[in-house]
Amino acid sequence: MPDQFARQNVNPAWPTAQIPVRLANEVGLPDKLQYGRSDISPRFGFAYRPSGSSRTVIRGGYGTFTGAVRFNSLQMDGAFGITESFVNSLVTNADGTRQPLYSFPNPFPATQGFVAQNNVVHVSPRYRTPFIQNWNLTFEQQLIGNWAVRSSYKGLKSTQLAYMRNANTPLLSTEAFSQSRRPFPNLQTVDVIDNGASDFYHAWETVLTHTFSNGLLLHAGYTLQYSKTDAHGGTGIDQDAPRIDYAFDRARDWGNNMLWPRQDFVMNFLWEPPVGSGRRFAGNLKSRFGFAGSLLNGVVGGWSLSGAFSARSGLFFTPTYSGRDPGNILQFSGRTNVVPGCDIYSGQSITNWINRSCFTVPQAGTLGNAQVNSLVGPAGYILLLNPWKEFPLGFREGSRLQIGANIYNFLNHPIYANPTSDITSANFGRITDMSVVRGSEWAGMRQMIVTLKLIF
Repeated sequence: MPDQFARQNVNPAWPTAQIPVRLANEVGLPDKLQYGRSDISPRFGFAYRPSGSSRTVIRGGYGTFTGAVRFNSLQMDGAFGITESFVNSLVTNADGTRQPLYSFPNPFPATQGFVAQNNVVHVSPRYRTPFIQNWNLTFEQQLIGNWAVRSSYKGLKSTQLAYMRNANTPLLSTEAFSQSRRPFPNLQTVDVIDNGASDFYHAWETVLTHTFSNGLLLHAGYTLQYSKTDAHGGTGIDQDAPRIDYAFDRARDWGNNMLWPRQDFVMNFLWEPPVGSGRRFAGNLKSRFGFAGSLLNGVVGGWSLSGAFSARSGLFFTPTYSGRDPGNILQFSGRTNVVPGCDIYSGQSITNWINRSCFTVPQAGTLGNAQVNSLVGPAGYILLLNPWKEFPLGFREGSRLQIGANIYNFLNHPIYANPTSDITSANFGRITDMSVVRGSEWAGMRQMIVTLKLIF
C-alpha cells in the first residue's frame, strides 16, 4: 500500500494470511508504487514545393507519443474490493432437521478462508508508459480545375504496450491438470501486467478530392494497409491490458490486427444535379411555361443528393475450439491445429466459408498451431443516400421547406459477419449473422426515413 490511509481501507475479507499487506517503504518501493520515468517526445514535420508552385507539395513528419498510466483496477479492486463465492448446501442438524449452510441475514460463513480460491492481479513496479512512433510521407498534386490527388504512406509502431499473463499457469503436459501443478498452489489466477507487447501499422492511402464547385463535392479514398500485433482484444494502454494465450510464450500471439482489413475504400459526396430554376438545364421552366413550368420545376428541379459509399475486404478471425483442455492447464478453449497443405477456402459459400477438414483439436500436452487472425471473412460494401429538395416560402428571409429522405443500404446488400469459428460447434464455417463495424455501415435491409424540415 502507498500509505497507512490505504492500508486502513483494505477489505476485511482480504486473505492477509496468504497475501500480506505491506507499505511501500517496507518493501523498498516509492510511495507511488512505481518508479518514475521521464519521457521525451520529439516531433518533426516539413512541407516542400519542389517546383516552387503551390500545385505540387511534398509533406512529411515524425513524432513520438506516450500515454497516461492510471490503473483504475488497483484503486477499485484488489485488496479494496473483492468478490467472495460460496457454494451453499443443506446440512442436517442433530435433531434430524435440515437447513441451508448460509442464509440471510447472515449469508457469509463465520470463518474467512479462500485456500486455492484467490484470484490476484500484480502490476510490475517497473511498468512504464507505452511508446508510440508515428511517421508519414505525402505527395499532393492539384489537377485540372478543383480536382486534387493526395498519395500518402503512413506508419505507426507501438512498443512496450501493456499485456497480461497468468503467472499461475502450469507447464503444458500430458498429465491431467491438478492444483498442485500450479507455481502457486494456494492461488488460482495470478494476472501479471507488464510491458512488452507491440504492434505496427503500414498503409498506402490515395485520396481524390473535388472542393465544392459546379454543384459537386467529392472525397474518395482508397487504403491498402497492413498491421500486426500481439496485443489482441485491448489497447495495451493504461489498465486495458490484453491477456496472452499462454503465459510462457508471448510470441504465439503475434498475428494480424483484426481492426484493419487489408483494403478499404470510402467515398463521400454532395451533388446538386444541374436541372431546374437557376441551374444549367431547364433553368427557365417558369418563364416559358408559366404555372405548368412551376409545377414541373417543383418535381424535377432543385434537387440535391449527398451520400457515402464504403467497401472493404474481409475482416480477420481465428479458428478455435472449446470445451476441451488438451494442454492440461485448465484452459478449455483455444486455437486449433491447421492441417498442412489443406485448402482452407475450397468450395467457399455462405454456409461453408472455411473447410472443416483443415482444422483439428490439438493433441494432448500441446496448444494449437493456428496463428491469431489467420483467416479472412467476407468482404462488405454499402451505399447510403440522402436526397432532398427545398422550397422557398418567402414569409421571412431564408425561410424554406425541405423535403428529403435518409436511405440506408440503398442497394439492399447484406454485410455478412465472420463465420462461426469454433470447430466444436455444429455451425462451424457457417455465416449466421450480419455485422456493423463502422458508423457508416448498416447491417440490416434497406431502410428509408422520410424527413420534412421547416427552416427559418
